[in-house]
Amino acid sequence: MPTRNNPPFPGDARRRWLAQAGALASSVALPSWSPGASAQSASTLNALPRIALVIGNSQYAEAPLRNPGNDAKGVAGELRKLGFQVNLRLDAGRDEMLEAIRAFGGDLEKKKGVGMFYYAGHGAQLAWKNYLIPVDALIDRIEDMQSKAVELNSLLEGLTRARNPMNVIILDACRDNPFGSKIRNQQRGLSQFDAPPGSLLAYATSPGRTAADGEGANGLYTENLLRELNVAEAKIEDVFKRVRLNVRRRSEGQQIPWESTSLEEDFYFLPPQQIRKLSEQELEKQFDEQLKIWESIKTSTVPEPLEQYLRAYPSGQFSELAQFQLDRVLREREARLAEAETARLAQQEKQQQLRLAEERRLDEEKRLLAEKRLADERRVAQEKRLADEKHLAELTKEKRLAEEKRLAAERELAEARRIAEEQKLADERRVAGIEEDRAKSQARALSPEVAALGPNPFSKGTARLDYRYKIGDSYTYRETDLFTGIEHNLTQRITEITDSEVRFNNGRFITDLLGNTIKTGDGRILTQAQQFIPEYSVGKKWTTGYRVTSATFSDFVEFEFKVVTREKVTVPAGTFDAFRVDYDGWSRLGVRSQGQYWIAQEIRRPVAMVHKRKHINGKVFDNYRRELAAYTER
Repeated sequence: MPTRNNPPFPGDARRRWLAQAGALASSVALPSWSPGASAQSASTLNALPRIALVIGNSQYAEAPLRNPGNDAKGVAGELRKLGFQVNLRLDAGRDEMLEAIRAFGGDLEKKKGVGMFYYAGHGAQLAWKNYLIPVDALIDRIEDMQSKAVELNSLLEGLTRARNPMNVIILDACRDNPFGSKIRNQQRGLSQFDAPPGSLLAYATSPGRTAADGEGANGLYTENLLRELNVAEAKIEDVFKRVRLNVRRRSEGQQIPWESTSLEEDFYFLPPQQIRKLSEQELEKQFDEQLKIWESIKTSTVPEPLEQYLRAYPSGQFSELAQFQLDRVLREREARLAEAETARLAQQEKQQQLRLAEERRLDEEKRLLAEKRLADERRVAQEKRLADEKHLAELTKEKRLAEEKRLAAERELAEARRIAEEQKLADERRVAGIEEDRAKSQARALSPEVAALGPNPFSKGTARLDYRYKIGDSYTYRETDLFTGIEHNLTQRITEITDSEVRFNNGRFITDLLGNTIKTGDGRILTQAQQFIPEYSVGKKWTTGYRVTSATFSDFVEFEFKVVTREKVTVPAGTFDAFRVDYDGWSRLGVRSQGQYWIAQEIRRPVAMVHKRKHINGKVFDNYRRELAAYTER
């Protein structure tokens, strides 16, 4: 299994092994499969009718937008070129949107085709539900969305009734300030929503975030979507991964698109002329090509080579690792820029201090000159002052009496001002109390759905793991042989960390910075794999392939992984809210591995795993459950 100590010997190279194994495969019991089945299913899906509903709303009374009309027309035009039957609606009111959505669902139910829904315009969330805002919606209170906007569920319910094989939902609806200055919505952007079965759900930016309308003819997201739709032979997931990369870099990380998928089959906007299954030799050649590139860029300290790899291989053998390294590089670049800005400000402060010191020096020179001038004046006036001493004394007395009278008047005036200010503050506090009572009354009047939100019922969420390992971190697992029931403990303690490796137990076991095995406890060496990834969400799928070598053998293995759910899992170390990842793999030497692992956001290592490894001839190598018994993280 893809544990961090005993890596899998597998991948869904099962199909490729069967093609190679021939007569041997026919002599053992394996899941039914026929050569070309995968190609046939992909071909059938891409041959289905294509039906699209495209809506672009710009002309809002309170907060008009610049680009949704252009975005919708651009997407509609491209989809028509790609063979879609397109219903385009611009600046649609609520009734028109609901009618178009009903017709869209009915058409899909009748034709059983591939559905595409695209919306550009204002959108908002309320109590975890997402709403698309018609141009005629007059929303004076946040809860008015329930009756005056179009809830996304009205679309999803129609697609569920249609029971068509595949749907794509694209929401470029995260513009800021959808209600003008009248309403301040505390829930920004759209709520996260896990893709329904057989669908891909794409947002222009991450849930809970907003995106700018854009300065050009199209919004930033749709501008990149239009370009990527025209890339031939690109799987649909790869299209959106490239869009995400381009938008993120263009916006300098301010806008990062987000997708959720539950697709099981490959779909192409521009499919290959012939979809065929690659031979094992072709697959290994592809792997070698990617491995050569990855080995040359995996320690890159600049983003460009990593971005080039991700654009070329968005779902490649090392794409998750490349994304992880790109994130590191960008964070380090931001840190360097911040450090440079701090140094610049420090230099600016130093120059300011020098300038102030020079000003103080000049002021001191002026003061000394003035004192000298006054001293000269005093010497000149000395004889006159002696002669007029009596007269001056009388004058001084008169002035003192006048000053005392003036000060007394000022004190009386200050006392009157103090009394008036105290009265003003008392009046302001009285008015503020009235306003506070009124605000509390209005808050109590809000519907319970708005006033108090529980957990999001429409999504299992997303978790980005903290892989900042520390020397001394320790993980003890209890491993149970599922055949014999025999248990034993395994402890892994971090003893060294480099720029690219985490070394446990004095280098006996080595992983990369994501925990993917490089060297196993029994000495096997792996070309870098991506069994563990930076970010998990339900429906996410990825593959990995690698070579494993030891003193006695060499093998090529491949795995498919899928995040199937998020659930509570209890192990000796405690109860964790964890994502469950199922995997299936096959090796060139005929070893199949299957199992699951559970990984939680609050801990850097898997909290549990179940693994079975079996040869095509029936020999079982492993069949165990491993559970976290204790851990220490610094």
